[in-house]
Order: sequence, then structure tokens, then C-alpha cells
Amino acid sequence: MRTVTADELATILAKHRDWLNGKEGGARANLARANLDGANLARANLAGANLDGANLARANLDGANLDRANLDGANLARANLDGANLARANLARANLARANLDGANLDGANLARANLDGANLDRANLARANLDGANLDGANLARANLDDDTQLTSETWKEYREKIVPALCTAGGKTLVKVAAAWDCHTWQNCPMAVAFDIHSPEEGPALLLPRIREFVQLFDAKLIPCPIAQTEKEAAAS
Repeated sequence: MRTVTADELATILAKHRDWLNGKEGGARANLARANLDGANLARANLAGANLDGANLARANLDGANLDRANLDGANLARANLDGANLARANLARANLARANLDGANLDGANLARANLDGANLDRANLARANLDGANLDGANLARANLDDDTQLTSETWKEYREKIVPALCTAGGKTLVKVAAAWDCHTWQNCPMAVAFDIHSPEEGPALLLPRIREFVQLFDAKLIPCPIAQTEKEAAAS
């Protein structure tokens, strides 16, 4: 981890701005493994910057532009990313525990195996984001957008897993055990939603449940939803 002084950071940001504008003498910001703990980077333009493994814990990135930035393995625990632009950013394996991502744009971002435990994703745009293996325990996904047609409603990730998923799986009249038996399948022949509603695409589901079905499919395909546990012996006997 390397130390970056305030003066050095200002110079790097200025040269990066010139690089983005195609000016002579400009240079892409290279802050890989830089220690920026608590740094004030509000509204900074770091589009395309290299922040691989950087320590941005508690940093203020309010309204910052991190479009296409490389934040692979970066530490953003408790960072303020309110309204930040993280479209197409690489956040694989990044630590975003308890980070504030209220209204952040994560369209197309790579969040594979990222730690979002306790993160605030209220109103965040997660359209086309890669959430494979991400940890969303305790995350606030209220009003988060998963794609152009899907919006998570006001519940925590824990509430979604423990309440919404079982309710959705049984909304078509099937038992939870019967639907859970298809949990390892990711094709429309016998995946959970196909079993739950006897459908072969989300659009065939009940109109009022379409947003929830699309939401489930994206999160299920990212392998984020654990298999629900049958609640009663009656369900087990009926399966």
C-alpha cells in the first residue's frame, strides 16, 4: 500500500483530466494500491482510472465519476458513493461493506464476488450488473433497479430471501419443497419459476408478479438466492 499526499493526488487528478480531454501531457490516473483512506474525492472525475487494490475506506466519493474505472479488490468499506457513476466499473472482489451507494449508477458494473454486506443500495441502478457470487447480506436494496423493467421494492436483502422468495415460489399453488427441488436447474425446462408457475419464460407468468419473477431470475442466475427451506412437514409430505 503506497501513500499518496494531497499534493500528489491533486496532480494525478489534473493529469487525468487532461488525459480524458486528450490534452498533451495528460496521463491516466494510476492509483493502484494507493492508500486513500478517508480521502475527499467528491465529484472527482476518475473515469477509466486504475484503482486496483486501492484503499478507499471511508472516502468521500459523493457524485464522483468512476465510469469504467478499475476497482478490482479495492477497499471501499463505509465509503460515501452517493450518486456516484460506477457504470461498467470493475468492482470484482471489492469490499463495499456498509458503503453508501444511494442512487449510484452501477449499470453494467462487475460486482462478481464483491462484499456488499450492509451496503445502502437504495435507488441504485444495477441494470446489467454482474452480481455473481456477491455478498448482499444486510444490504438495503429498497427501490434498486435490476434492469429496465425490474425494481426491487422496499425490503432488505435478508427480508427478500426469507419472506419474498418463499412467498413467490408458492404463489402459483406449488409447495415450497416441490419448487426447491429444481433449485440447481438454470434452464426453463424445470427451473424454480418454471415449476412454480408452469411457465417457460418470465413473460408467461402472472402479470402482477412479472416484476418479481424477472427480479428472481436475475438474482437466481447470479447464484445469489439460497435454496429456501421447507417450513412444515405437511409441505414435505405433499411434495
